[in-house]
Parts: sequence; C-alpha cells; structure tokens
Amino acid sequence: TTTKSDGPWRKLLIGIPLALIVPLAIGYLVAILLIFPAREVAAAGIAVPDLTGRSEADAQRELRAVGLALLDVTEQPHPEISAGRVIAQSPLPGQQLRTGAGVRVAISAGRPRAIVPNVLGFMAERAQSMVQRSGFKVTTVTEENPSAVGRVIRSDPRPGEERELPAT
Repeated sequence: TTTKSDGPWRKLLIGIPLALIVPLAIGYLVAILLIFPAREVAAAGIAVPDLTGRSEADAQRELRAVGLALLDVTEQPHPEISAGRVIAQSPLPGQQLRTGAGVRVAISAGRPRAIVPNVLGFMAERAQSMVQRSGFKVTTVTEENPSAVGRVIRSDPRPGEERELPAT
C-alpha cells in the first residue's frame, strides 16, 4: 500500500532525473544538429602521378590530363640524371590533391659544374686543399723552378675555366 507520504518522494525521484536529462538531451541535439553539423564527405582527390624521369613538358602535360597544374620548377644539378628531367616532386606520387592544385618539380640541370680556382703562386698543399674543396680531383707534377720552390706555377685547366664535375 502507498501512503500520502510516498507521493512527494516518488515525484522527486522521477522529476529530478527528468529535469536533468531532458535539458541535456535538448542541448546535445542542438549542438550536433545546429552548432556542429556533420560535414559532407569529400570526394576522393586526384592522385598525384609519378613525374620522375619525365621532361618538364611531359610532366606539365600529364598533370593537365589529370586536372592538376605545374606550379613551380627549379633546376638542381644531379650527378647521374641528364639535364631537363624531373628528379624530385612535391607532393609525392600518390598523394591526393583537389582539382586545379599545383605540383612543384625539380629538374636536373645536369652534372654539377665548377670554376677552376686561381691557385697560381699558392703553396702546393694549400692550393691542393682549395682545388679539392671546389670539387676537383688533384694530380701534382713537380718541376724545378728556383724562383717558386713549393708553389704552384701552372694549372691545367686554366684558372677561371668551368668544368663538369667530377674533373681533375
């Protein structure tokens, strides 16, 4: 049997949780539906093709064919890949981009080149060090010259000439 005294407690036991849950549920629904609605799922992007080894013109054509653009081209020397060929790219092959996005490439400028330093008159050891730091290999030929003992009197190739590296 229930008594009159059970009535107010029962109302409180049911009313308090409802008073807490209903506003929480309404707040949750407002948040997910109005404040933070679900985003539309984006369609898959365009996979960046592998451009390595292609000419700049071929790379540009391939990018255009898939809906991308050639954004930036830089030249860098490469010891093995011939001049005019793609040696690097960003983004990497397979990464996804939006239509019309750009791809940067580095094109080989061919083998590195250096100018023969002028070491005439320098002591042989110092001259050898300078020439090696410029990227050249050094061979030394000793000649007698009483006015320039231990100094460089000649170089071949001549100072100021540009050579493809590695060179002697």
